[in-house]
Amino acid sequence: MSSELRVILLFLSLPSLCVQARCGDEVDAILHRAEDDRRPVLLLVRNPQDVATLDAACWLGDVADMSGVRIATVWNDEEGLKGHPECRKGGLFLLDVQGRLIAQVPVPDLRGDLRERIERAMEEVRPLEELATRAEAGGAGDETVRRAWQRLVDAGRTERAVGLLAQPAHQALAAKLSTEVDLALRQRLQRLREALAARGAGEEPGQVLMREMLGEQTDERTALRSVGLLTEAVARWGREEEFRRLFRKIERDAPRGRAAARAALRAGEVVAGRQGAQQARDWWKLAERAAGNGESPILLRAAVRQRWAAEGKDSPLRSRWRRREVLDAVVLVGDEASFLEAVSRWDEKTFFPVLFQDDLCAPRFIAEFRPARTIVVPPAAGVKPAQADDVLRALHMSWGKADGAKPAPARVDRALLRERLQGFNDDPQGVVFVRMGAGTWPGALALAAGRFQGLEILPDEAAGETAAISAARARQLARRVQEGLASWELPRAGRACFVTLAGDFPLTYVDADGVPLALDDWIGRAEDGGRLAFTGRLTNGRVASAYMAACSLFLRPDGAAWVGEGSGGSDDDLAAAARGMGERAIPMPRRAWDPGTSGGFESAIWRGEGFWFVRTAGGEWVADDLPPGRSAAMVFLQPGAANDPGSLETLCGRALSSGAFWCGGGVGDGSPRAWPAPVRWAAAVRDGAAWGAAFRRDDGQPSGGPSRVVLCGDPLFCLRDEPARRRERRAQDGPLVRADEVTVEGGGTEDAAGSGDWRRRLQEARWRGDWQTEKALVDRAPDALDGGALAMVLEAQLRSGMTPASAPGGPGLPGTAIDAWRRWSRAEDEARKHPLAGLYARRAACALMGHATASGGLENALSAFDAFLLTGPTLESTACWLRRMEQAAKAQDRLPVFSRWLAQRSTDADLAAYRAPFLDCARRIGQEALGNGKNGP
Repeated sequence: MSSELRVILLFLSLPSLCVQARCGDEVDAILHRAEDDRRPVLLLVRNPQDVATLDAACWLGDVADMSGVRIATVWNDEEGLKGHPECRKGGLFLLDVQGRLIAQVPVPDLRGDLRERIERAMEEVRPLEELATRAEAGGAGDETVRRAWQRLVDAGRTERAVGLLAQPAHQALAAKLSTEVDLALRQRLQRLREALAARGAGEEPGQVLMREMLGEQTDERTALRSVGLLTEAVARWGREEEFRRLFRKIERDAPRGRAAARAALRAGEVVAGRQGAQQARDWWKLAERAAGNGESPILLRAAVRQRWAAEGKDSPLRSRWRRREVLDAVVLVGDEASFLEAVSRWDEKTFFPVLFQDDLCAPRFIAEFRPARTIVVPPAAGVKPAQADDVLRALHMSWGKADGAKPAPARVDRALLRERLQGFNDDPQGVVFVRMGAGTWPGALALAAGRFQGLEILPDEAAGETAAISAARARQLARRVQEGLASWELPRAGRACFVTLAGDFPLTYVDADGVPLALDDWIGRAEDGGRLAFTGRLTNGRVASAYMAACSLFLRPDGAAWVGEGSGGSDDDLAAAARGMGERAIPMPRRAWDPGTSGGFESAIWRGEGFWFVRTAGGEWVADDLPPGRSAAMVFLQPGAANDPGSLETLCGRALSSGAFWCGGGVGDGSPRAWPAPVRWAAAVRDGAAWGAAFRRDDGQPSGGPSRVVLCGDPLFCLRDEPARRRERRAQDGPLVRADEVTVEGGGTEDAAGSGDWRRRLQEARWRGDWQTEKALVDRAPDALDGGALAMVLEAQLRSGMTPASAPGGPGLPGTAIDAWRRWSRAEDEARKHPLAGLYARRAACALMGHATASGGLENALSAFDAFLLTGPTLESTACWLRRMEQAAKAQDRLPVFSRWLAQRSTDADLAAYRAPFLDCARRIGQEALGNGKNGP
């Protein structure tokens, strides 16, 4: 066979549509029922990653009257599919009563083509293997060979299909098929695909081809085959004129169908990122028309959501939350009963921050909020642990009239809460789902009360955040959430709605391929697999959840920075995203740190900006690279960042313990493509979108299926367009919460009678946001400190040594870091075990290492590394810093010095726990030396 003919056959044999899927019914039972009436089974295997299979589930009603086949639908994680591997990727499958594959029926792009494709498959119900074997044996007629070849192609068995047509007896049929198939189009699309994968000069032929195809008028089916790839080309190379031509082409040549809707959604996403959501509204409307009339129910919902978002109808800036007045005071409570009491003092027009009395979260919030007064409410006497009824009662009272009359109903249920919201003539934007036993209900109550949301109490379960559950169990939880949303009549008219999980909900579930995916993403999906809501979660107990809620409701980041660069293309450019944010949103003036180089952000000991976007490859950043700092929102695209938000050794866990109130990250080896393009989220954030939607992909977008993205924080958090109105709370107005509350006053800095009095004064100074008094007290700190006091002192020292944002590692940093590390090393063993005290000491050591490598002092860097090891870092962090030391040694031409130090540490019995990373580093240096023709170090 000639090479030219083989190329033709390969093009002929490319599957016309790649179909994937997912399950939930019993396949064996389906086949057993089919055996009773001897009818084949048309099995739709749905895959949440593939919109075609989700749409097909809605289309099957059109063929329900077909008497010759039994129709069933399952998800692709169904246990019974383990015996049918050809079905695991999903799609439409025609099976005989023994479960053997007759044909895979490609899901058409147009709804009206489904019946014809099924009828064509029903013309020959012999199992595919038998049909293909007969065609290959010779002697079969052209029609049998044609059918066998087509079914092999549809089933993805390309090589066997090529081999069948390559037989000498079938060459005439192959030539005939080549005249029936539009090989020219396939070849052009292949050239376009290759150009999109290229860089530089290799892109030029694709740009020429793109312009040619935009100018051609074609029939509908040709347009549907090409519009997806053509849209990617325009997104990559096109300017305003090319987008206009693409719009006209879709409108004229492909006005309906899933491919057209997906193309319009994709183009709209790009236009929204580059020009703003208002300019993308016509694209969303075009997508609505293409997906309408049942062509793609999944993408229709997505298009409507995007259009409503573009018009600002889903922004929290349209809600009562924005119009609520803020009392200029912070209330710190000592127990859960007092938290309930404080929130119940809110009313429909005013509210104020409520946090727990603690040494770290409350001072961080107060430093940003800067209240006129800080009020401390002591623990209530003789109260029982909070129950679900107490939470619902406090929620109802927090929406009371502002006239002061707030009678507490004996019992509050959903109907009473809905009646109260309806009295505002306002629809809730979301629902908060609470498990009381996990301790995160205070934050859940604050978010529901602060944003006028619904609240649903779910039963406690023992799984925990780190448990990976099955996909079937994930769908059960999603179904329970859907029921909860429906009870609040959400979502409405295709608008986006929001779900907050507050409890010990598992982070992940396992899909059909054994891959862990984020439960939160599936929770936000409807029964048909399409997106229904955008989900976030509160985590880490009552103190942290109350802090996350207070920051989300009352704070606004005033500066931002990014880590990393774009991975290609203007839409992926972080500098372009920074410009797109604009001064109106968050000034994002700088790239913070270049991973793997010295003298950058790794030298910092305090984080100044209120928003951080971090995009690095695995291993480039470790948790120890993250300094503590201000209350902040942070997003990490590094794989595994959110594997366990409760662990201090993950990026999200460290961020949440170090001041972050909103943190996004991925579980497992998540791809950056699971996140929206930077220019898209930057534009959405700028325009006041809820961050739970801004930082998630939607259906129809690249990687819009279930993902590994976890968002810890309020999904309705957004940037206020103007500061909240504040009203002073005067002492003569009476108690804010109850009569025994106390306003925190200055306590002086003179020597205290004992360490207990000193600790109280330090705590109160931090609660007031009085950093001068804090510094004076830290300078007079007693030698014997408990773990909590030690953590406060170290945090204060790190904050006082913060260098300007433009000059990380600047003057004054080494002394501050050394003082902090020495304070920790002199402390008593029990105090040093405090988790945050140890992390602050390690951060000081990291800053010293970064500063020393940047200034060319390798010996100082190695001494700092010894101090770093005393703080108990993880093996991953140790290996990461060893790589940086190695790079610094090479840059300074000091590799022999580093190698001798490495050899000594590798044999140190006291460092046996770290021997593996030491030996790995030594081995890497030795192999590189041998590869360069040098003797090993």
